[in-house]
Amino acid sequence: MDLNALKIFIKVGETQSFTKAAQALGLTQSGVSRAITRLELDLRVTLLNRNTHSVSLTTDGVFLYESSRSLMHEMDEVGHSITGRTAFPEGELKITTPSAYSRLVIIPILKEILDRYPALTIDAAMTDRLVDLVEEGFDAAIRIGRVQDSRLSR
Repeated sequence: MDLNALKIFIKVGETQSFTKAAQALGLTQSGVSRAITRLELDLRVTLLNRNTHSVSLTTDGVFLYESSRSLMHEMDEVGHSITGRTAFPEGELKITTPSAYSRLVIIPILKEILDRYPALTIDAAMTDRLVDLVEEGFDAAIRIGRVQDSRLSR
């Protein structure tokens, strides 16, 4: 079953209108109609009674609407929860940058970054010495000049 078509069907069931459902979902009326037709063909049932003035749910339509409305709402909630959890960086970011570059560029923007992403912490090693990114556990490095270690140039 096409979950997008099911979502469209639920909106038609809520609004009792192809036009209102299309407006609410940002779709065309014909797009809504095609999605409902595909869903009916897929399920091999008629879900809606249609005439020129109104739309109403058939018995099968009522069953599908009642059975899937709360399920679809829960799926949307899970999607929003997941998106909300991963929308912003969190945890520790360990970086290394050259000393002079850090003073001129990195330090001035660190406060802005940390203000924007309060769940993020930054462990910054501002040094000119060559560091072993893997051995020292760095997530990122900024270096200026020619890359000496070809394994790091990709």
